[in-house]
Amino acid sequence: MDVATLNEKFGIHGVLSFEKTASGLVAAHVTTPAAEATIYTQGAHLTHWKPTGQAPAIFLSAKSDMAPGKPIRGGVPVVFPWFSQRHDGKTGPMHGFARTTVWELAAAMMSGADLHLMWTLLPDEVSRGLGFDHFKVVYRMVIGKSLTLEMTVANDSGNGGGVSKEEMTKIGAPLVFEQLPPPVPSWNGFGDARRPADNPVRKVAPGTPAVPKGGFRLGMNFGRTTT
Repeated sequence: MDVATLNEKFGIHGVLSFEKTASGLVAAHVTTPAAEATIYTQGAHLTHWKPTGQAPAIFLSAKSDMAPGKPIRGGVPVVFPWFSQRHDGKTGPMHGFARTTVWELAAAMMSGADLHLMWTLLPDEVSRGLGFDHFKVVYRMVIGKSLTLEMTVANDSGNGGGVSKEEMTKIGAPLVFEQLPPPVPSWNGFGDARRPADNPVRKVAPGTPAVPKGGFRLGMNFGRTTT
């Protein structure tokens, strides 16, 4: 879907607009009373989220190519249908094909101060060439003071379709970023020392008590899959 069609069909005045970047990627720009965000149609990749009055909460590498067919480094990538190298003895791109495929936007609507987006990924020539021809992925985003990301995968072939039940149960949904004022300049991401020291995001497992110094909390619920 081209930029003109996206703006005509899904654009919301003062809230959601689409543009084609100089490199050829298509970006969705979000501005709500509660937050601002940027999502690229390639990979349905969220690269920016900033709650109103807070610092940006999503890290994006300055070394990312930001070009069609090239994985975006940083942000919130969708890793599907495999993580790291393909594990079944066949060839395929690192971390799967979803993050370099252009997703379709299926819905965009405001609810209060939050913007709800729904993205879909279906088999195409690339996925079929890799043996994945009977799947449906729905990716829901709720952008506001908190950020909710929820992905559901369905295997509609009845015979595997390239996506195993084990692989589908590895997909976590939803991911919820919650604002914990005030933001702090540190990273507490499962001991990942590679993250930059100025990233004000904390990754905390569900049920973990609030971090007294503030920042953001990421809760992960491994849940709904469809076979």
